[in-house]
Amino acid sequence: MHVYRLFLVLLGGAMLLAACGGNIATPTATIQATIEQAILNTDTPTALPLPTNTPVPTNIPMPTASPVPTIAPPTPTSTRIASPVAAAPATSKVMDFRLTYHLLMSCSGDIPEFTVVNLGNVILQSYEITVYDATTGFSESNSSNEFDKRNGCKTTDIIYLLNFKETGNIYSAPFSYDITGHKMEATVMLCSHNIGYGGKCIKSAKINFTP
Repeated sequence: MHVYRLFLVLLGGAMLLAACGGNIATPTATIQATIEQAILNTDTPTALPLPTNTPVPTNIPMPTASPVPTIAPPTPTSTRIASPVAAAPATSKVMDFRLTYHLLMSCSGDIPEFTVVNLGNVILQSYEITVYDATTGFSESNSSNEFDKRNGCKTTDIIYLLNFKETGNIYSAPFSYDITGHKMEATVMLCSHNIGYGGKCIKSAKINFTP
């Protein structure tokens, strides 16, 4: 189709040239050669470039959602509140003791001996004792500023006072007769000062004993 149109164009041009008094032979030959070349070009297909392989698109990783960072709540800090310190109670003075019958000693008569232990925080410095013979109805009393240890009529240890948990000795005045086997009662009063100098005193309950 394209060759035919080209032929018509060339032919028309030759006729126009002839009308103008030109030489038609040369154009005619030229036209024929042009037509033949056009036919050759038409018959010979132009090699088309081979399609290139279009690369298969690779899987594009989908963007993953970034994890939302978790914000830990602030750690509460403990506020230390100073506890009120209770004031130490004032040390109160306590008088207490333990009295035990020990033995019957002989020195110008029968003398009951007692052991005393200071259980309080008040120093003991003197005592008064009364021993009653419930069998005969007689009683004897004695007082002292010491808690000495005796052996018969002889003093072996001198003890002037008794601190906490210290042990001393208390003696009745001698009975002029044998009190062995009699029912006896003893009452003792202990004081924080020497006899006649005041201070605090504490009296025991009656102690029943039989020598």
